Amino acid sequence: RLHLTEPGLAVDVRYPLVLGLGAKVDEAFNDQSKNRAHEMVAEFEKEARMMLSEAPDAAGVAAQSLNVDFETKHLSNRLLALLISGAEYTGGAHPNPLFYTLLVDPASGRKVAVPELFAANSDYLATLSKLAGEELKPRLEELNTDAKWVTEGTAAKAENFDVLWPGEDGLYILFPPYQVAPYYSSTLFLSLILYKLSKLLSDH
Repeated sequence: RLHLTEPGLAVDVRYPLVLGLGAKVDEAFNDQSKNRAHEMVAEFEKEARMMLSEAPDAAGVAAQSLNVDFETKHLSNRLLALLISGAEYTGGAHPNPLFYTLLVDPASGRKVAVPELFAANSDYLATLSKLAGEELKPRLEELNTDAKWVTEGTAAKAENFDVLWPGEDGLYILFPPYQVAPYYSSTLFLSLILYKLSKLLSDH
């Protein structure tokens, strides 16, 4: 955990460490995780201090803050999936949410890319786009959004489906605020049930 509290700055970053995957795997993963957390904090702190130093009245500037935590979303002998989430505030109406998934091969500690979750040569983005659109478009009024926003946010692009993880009954996808709906509609989690993906997912 990295923690910093001082006038104008507040940082609380928790990062994952593993134990029991094997000495070399544990060490490699933990070093990478720790280094990434320190880099994230250093980058935020540099920008925040610069913003505070340039403010005419630093005392009147809202505190710059970074909060990050993690949770295990999936664990098997083939895959460890961690959801890293948090928020960064550097001024404005509200904090900016932060989300990404860390996918790891427990046997080697190697980072697994999202396309590796799907069968080789499958057009997984087109399938996810189609299924996500079918799930969300009937809910436009509930989500306070419109069809164009959903169409663009679920288009068959890698960046639209980079926060996802497998579960026991299917695939879970996270859409952050502003991707398929306004900020006040909050973060949206979508579960695509397994039978619709039976020919798409790899053996992870």
